[in-house]
Amino acid sequence: MHKPLSVLLPLFGLLVPVAASLAAAPVSQETTQLRLEQRKESEGDPRINTLGAFGTGNGKMARLDLTYMDAGKVLDEPGRKGGGNIWGMEVSAGYLIPTQITLYVGAGMMLGLQRGDFLYTYYPEAGIVLKVSDGISLTASKKRYMKIYNSTEDAVMIGLALSYH
Repeated sequence: MHKPLSVLLPLFGLLVPVAASLAAAPVSQETTQLRLEQRKESEGDPRINTLGAFGTGNGKMARLDLTYMDAGKVLDEPGRKGGGNIWGMEVSAGYLIPTQITLYVGAGMMLGLQRGDFLYTYYPEAGIVLKVSDGISLTASKKRYMKIYNSTEDAVMIGLALSYH
């Protein structure tokens, strides 16, 4: 196992329970949502799909997602060696910015599997959750995956979040 990966695996194991406890914290303005986001494939960028839980409470946010990256045309692009589709688990945490809509900034990490090899990446992220009706919200987020496909990958994700009580 690569040395950085051996350090990140225990860290990832610690962040998952923390993110889950933040998402389910019993506080007054808490929300927990099932979230589906997607980034469409365009000009050699991979299509990214995520499905997971998004929670807010006590001025903080947490997210736990299953992620699928479809490399598509990335395999043919020079400088992006390795290519291939990725299945991964993402966990992130951050802070809410107090406004009329839910704005957040945070950081996260992903552990994944690509062609039988483990990989990891980390990213800063910022996002917005706009409540459309009781139980339905629209989401948008921007992440900058570091060292994925041997480069930095910016991803703007658009999605839907469903609240459950």
